[in-house]
Amino acid sequence: YSKDYGDKFAAYIKNPATNKFLTVEGDSVVFKAEDFSVNQKWRVRKSSSGEYTFISMANGKVLTVMNSSMGYGANVDLAVADGTDSQKFYLLDSPEGQTLIKPVYTNYIVDMDTNNFDVHIYPYGTGKTQKNAQRFELICFDDPQGELILKEDSSFEKSEEYLLGCKDKTSAEEVISAFENEGIEVFDLSGKKLSKTDSVSTGSKVCLMQGEAVLDSLTIVIKGDADGNGNISSTDYMRVKGVFLKGTTLDGAFLKASDVDENGTIGTTDYIRLKSHFLKTYNIFE
Repeated sequence: YSKDYGDKFAAYIKNPATNKFLTVEGDSVVFKAEDFSVNQKWRVRKSSSGEYTFISMANGKVLTVMNSSMGYGANVDLAVADGTDSQKFYLLDSPEGQTLIKPVYTNYIVDMDTNNFDVHIYPYGTGKTQKNAQRFELICFDDPQGELILKEDSSFEKSEEYLLGCKDKTSAEEVISAFENEGIEVFDLSGKKLSKTDSVSTGSKVCLMQGEAVLDSLTIVIKGDADGNGNISSTDYMRVKGVFLKGTTLDGAFLKASDVDENGTIGTTDYIRLKSHFLKTYNIFE
């Protein structure tokens, strides 16, 4: 059965049978005695499909089955984040109540070699080691720098997975400077990184990065920017009209951008206010 630790958390990964902890050594991982250094700290992120990625707090690289191997005893080490299945894992309940770490693309299980304490994948309960070497405990701890934190005087607002309060023609630099964190980048709808002078749009993502790994992200919503091009035009208010006439379907950030009066539904008021804003007889941002 799957084990749910939440969408994002920080943890030490302990093998209870040996009291050793998963530890970074360069681009390799090995189980060593506890020292609670940054080399033993992991940021864990869950995807919308339930897969977990383990990001080293020491260097931003991620736990990886090397060469995407399905081989018996394949090595597990670190690599730059690339989003492939070799870097995605399920967390499962063991029959004994501890946690199994299973790559998404194979039924093999992450396994600690009890001879040299390096890491491989083997079938559950077989291979060079036995079940005790495949059972882990995730010891969670607070990690405030692992999530996006708005400055107290920011005019923006976090709401679930969205960043609200952006106006049309807001630059990426304005978004970045609204947060306390370092290592923030903004990407457009296609995933291209925006320069600081580029304007953001509905659907752009502001991301907290460590290396190539995304620690946290928010999707930008610009009120009225229903088509995601960053500008408010006739296309936007016609798209809103299409929604309430049931000829157009929008979802996610684009649906939220269309709700100009913020009452939770798309209707004639949204259309009229957005059209009036375009005609400069009303300001939807005031």
